[in-house]
Amino acid sequence: MVSEVKDKNWFRRHWIISIFLGLIVVGMISSIFNSGNNSTSGDVVETENEAPIYNVRQSFMIDDMRYTITNVQTTKTLEGFFSIKEAGGIFYIISITVENQGTEPREYFTPYFRIFDSQKREFSDDREAPSYASEYGKELFFEQLQPGLSKEGIIVFDLPTDAIDLKLRVKNGVWGLSDAYVNLGI
Repeated sequence: MVSEVKDKNWFRRHWIISIFLGLIVVGMISSIFNSGNNSTSGDVVETENEAPIYNVRQSFMIDDMRYTITNVQTTKTLEGFFSIKEAGGIFYIISITVENQGTEPREYFTPYFRIFDSQKREFSDDREAPSYASEYGKELFFEQLQPGLSKEGIIVFDLPTDAIDLKLRVKNGVWGLSDAYVNLGI
C-alpha cells in the first residue's frame, strides 16, 4: 500500500486565505510608498495643476455643459418673506448660468459646486440660505436641463470672515471626472 504524502504546507491548504493575505501585504507596501505624497484630493494646489482656472464672467465648458459665473455678492444677512437669516461669517451669493450644449437632458445640482480658500479649506453651499435670498435670484439645487437650454440661478455659501483667495470648483457629474475652478476675486 502506497501511503499518501500529506501536503503540510499551510499556504497550499488555505489558498484563499493566502491570496487575501497577499493582497493585504501588497496594499500595505503600496501605501508606504505613497505616504510621501501629502496632497489630498481636496487640495487646491494639486487640483489647480490639473483643472483650468477661469474668472468671473468668463464662460467655460465641462464636457457638454457651459458654465458662467456672472456675479458674486456678499452680505451678512438675508431677508426672507417672514424672517431674517444671519450669516455665521459672510454669505457669498454666486449667480450662475448653466447651459446644456449636448444632445441629451443633463442633471446638475449644487453639491457639484464647492469653494476652497487660501487655507485649503473646502466649503459646501448653505442649503437653507437660498430660500431667504429670493431677491438675488432662483436657487439652483437639482435641475434637469434639456439640450440647447440654459438656466440662471444662485448658489449661496456661508463662509468664515477669514476666508480669502476664494476659488469655486465646478464638477461635472457625481463622479467629478471633469472639473474647473473659478477665481472669485475675493
